[in-house]
Amino acid sequence: MNYLKVKDENLVRDVASKAILNVDNESLQIYKNKKKKNQIINMLQEENKQLKNELMEIKQLLKEILQKND
Repeated sequence: MNYLKVKDENLVRDVASKAILNVDNESLQIYKNKKKKNQIINMLQEENKQLKNELMEIKQLLKEILQKND
């Protein structure tokens, strides 16, 4: 693979395909880490939502049991 430098230091041109490529690996790694953190946050939020729903269901069932005993 042969690359030619372009004005921006993070960009190069692939000689064969004439494509402009971003070679800023540090920014790519930062992006990937941020994306992974966001996925974990979303997963935890969904788990929290499910637990809240299950807790509400348990509370409702307990209320029903208590009402039957009265």
